[in-house]
Amino acid sequence: MIDTIVLTLKTGMYTIFEPDNFSPSTRGLTDPTAGYYRLGGRSNITCKQNPTPNELKRGIYKPRLTVTKRINREGNFEIPLKIEFSIPKLLYGNNFDELTDADFPAVIQKLKTVLNEMGVRMFEHFLVNAPVSSVHYSKNIALTDYTTPYTYLAQLTKLNINKRLDTNRTDFRNEGHSFKYRANSFEIVFYDKIKDLQQAKVSEKRAEEKDNALQLNLFDMLTQRKPLEVLRVEIRLNRRQKINQILKKVGKDVEPTF
Repeated sequence: MIDTIVLTLKTGMYTIFEPDNFSPSTRGLTDPTAGYYRLGGRSNITCKQNPTPNELKRGIYKPRLTVTKRINREGNFEIPLKIEFSIPKLLYGNNFDELTDADFPAVIQKLKTVLNEMGVRMFEHFLVNAPVSSVHYSKNIALTDYTTPYTYLAQLTKLNINKRLDTNRTDFRNEGHSFKYRANSFEIVFYDKIKDLQQAKVSEKRAEEKDNALQLNLFDMLTQRKPLEVLRVEIRLNRRQKINQILKKVGKDVEPTF
């Protein structure tokens, strides 16, 4: 299933009616009376709005929003909006439950509602056809035979697939409970899903996943259900060019949209 996705909407595809919800306020991007922001040495400035730790602990999930003012290749200003979110967390409050294609209309309506609460409005057809700039495919593999994810992770570390996958880095984290092949445009990650929740209880930064505070209430329930372990696999396509390349390999010569 698809878990995390990043949508990038161009100027004119969205309206921000609560600019002060962003930090810094988006007023300085478009309103001359507020005083334009200086773009700085990198010729861009970003305004962000993310879910707070308190919201996540209360079970409130929101996308991460980034508005950027920059100069494009033609030398003109553009102000795209980037929307990053976990689809199952948005719909179900966790990403243990998996989605199907039939959930798409409910996802669109939920996303529209939450964006409106965040002070961003757009027509539904812009959201449905929003360009995708990053996508993470995932699968939760339930282990009910008393094996643990570590058993499989230990075997995966013995494989030498860096040349075959054109990866340039291999990461081990959390005492061997997370294993990652990394390249410039994609990552393949295997990790112990329940251990990752445990790490998030200590520090969100030590976990493989973002926004785990939303689903920490599941930890006690999952650890009491034996035998049950969860090995999670994620394939993270982090650039639009890589998504296009993979789509063409499977016979889909289309532009990636939501």
